[in-house]
Amino acid sequence: MTTRHLISDAQRSRLGALFRRVATEFPYYCQQFSHITATPNYSPEYILTELPALDTTGFRSLQSDVFRRLGATHFLNDTTSGTTGPPKLRLTSPRDERAEEDVCVRFFQKCGVVSKERIFAIDIGAVDIYLFLGRALRRLGVIEFSFLTLPYCDRDVRTLATAVLTAGVTTLITIPSVLGRLSPTLEVLLKANLGNLALRRIVAIGESMSKELRFLLDRVGIETFSLFGTTETGWIGGECTAHRGVHLFSDVVVPTLRNVTETPTSVEGDALWTTLHLWDQPLIKFDSRDHVIIDKRPCPCGDNSPLMTDIRRAQDEIVLYGYKIPYAVLYETAVAHLGPLSFLQVLVHHTNGRYELTFRFPSRLRRKAARCRDVLLATGELGDFVTRGLATMRLEFTPPPPIRRKQERVIHLDKQRTREATLSRDERDRATTQAGTEASI
Repeated sequence: MTTRHLISDAQRSRLGALFRRVATEFPYYCQQFSHITATPNYSPEYILTELPALDTTGFRSLQSDVFRRLGATHFLNDTTSGTTGPPKLRLTSPRDERAEEDVCVRFFQKCGVVSKERIFAIDIGAVDIYLFLGRALRRLGVIEFSFLTLPYCDRDVRTLATAVLTAGVTTLITIPSVLGRLSPTLEVLLKANLGNLALRRIVAIGESMSKELRFLLDRVGIETFSLFGTTETGWIGGECTAHRGVHLFSDVVVPTLRNVTETPTSVEGDALWTTLHLWDQPLIKFDSRDHVIIDKRPCPCGDNSPLMTDIRRAQDEIVLYGYKIPYAVLYETAVAHLGPLSFLQVLVHHTNGRYELTFRFPSRLRRKAARCRDVLLATGELGDFVTRGLATMRLEFTPPPPIRRKQERVIHLDKQRTREATLSRDERDRATTQAGTEASI
């Protein structure tokens, strides 16, 4: 397994101080250091190579340490929006919350946000994360900030989008899948009122935005900015001012890449994150299950921090009209009614205003095709979308494909094809060869 640690000279002393502190203050990290042949005074590269990745089980152990630390003082909690998976209860200290807020303030300043803006946030989930962003905006003097919940019906979406976008909104904050639902109305309004709408920028959070959607917004003159992070790490990267990708904040995070593929101009791999700004819940090699490509060439914007030109987030849900259907719900329901499954893969394709869903089951279930379909249709919102004609569904029964990355349990073909269209001939050949050996879950 090839590993690369992207450590700048300025980060070395901070990493050393971090390792020395966590090895004495956090039982979880103390135990991890006792299992490796290194002390906190070893080189950062050696320690990051030897320490295990912080997975879900490790994160729970670390949270127990954190909860005991914060039990004697104040702490904050909120609920994530659920836009990139099931909502999670998030616990943090006021000190860490302030550090994350500082990151957001700096990001909004970089985007050009000023105090007299009228800003709206639109989503389908919990409001907590937007209240957090609102506090960062308030520090910049922004007073007019509102949150709206997106309705289910597309007709209501058009009505809401029209009302919001014609109300002098200068900045819109949302997630890319919701933005996809708003974009048809946005395009119509911009063509009809070119130069009259106040909207200048869109800030996309929580998910990676397809190049197709970016191209649409660029074409109508709206500047897009991505704010990148995870529930556990907080915000760790923001849009390049030259719009070449997302720069990681070098004073906030150190990336480690596993399963590395390297070319003269880029390095690609599965990302692990080590945070530098969190005091009460520091993360070392946290595995977010994101796969990233980092450009090694100097960026024309002048920022020397790592530039992510492609981010493939772990797809653990089906995204339909901005709504998320967790993969775990589908898989667990299928297992409960059909027995153990060696795999279940979902392919999502959006065409002619409707979603086409393909479910791949093991070939041994071919004779139970009707039963498989009934089980899926009985699974929450999925059956509702199909019966309303908003989505079509078909089943395939195949031999178990080779499995390597969890991201491929759910494949959004539109995002995949958009990315493939931007690859060079050599990169496309390499991606095709790789896809032949990594075909599924």
